[in-house]
Amino acid sequence: MLDALDHPGLTYGSLLRQLQIPRDPSRPTLVAAMFNLDAALDLSDRFAGLQARLDSVPRSHENYELFANLVPLTDGTLRVEMQYASALLDEATVEHWLASWEQMLDE
Repeated sequence: MLDALDHPGLTYGSLLRQLQIPRDPSRPTLVAAMFNLDAALDLSDRFAGLQARLDSVPRSHENYELFANLVPLTDGTLRVEMQYASALLDEATVEHWLASWEQMLDE
């Protein structure tokens, strides 16, 4: 896993192209779930005299069966964004997983 730090420019898409894995439209290529931790951004010094906030753009399609994106906020908290394949998972299941994960982190 730490070897990935030696290749920061290698994106998931680039990796798939290099591996030349045959595509199967019935399932995701390589991995079904993805976890991402975004870099912390402080916009306060970039727009002097203006208020700015970081927000997400809703997605109509996801490349994974489950995608968790964590966004560090300037107040020290994390915003958790979850996208999932609604044909496989329901909202109650994902909310339960998030509640369990939050409980685990609090302990």
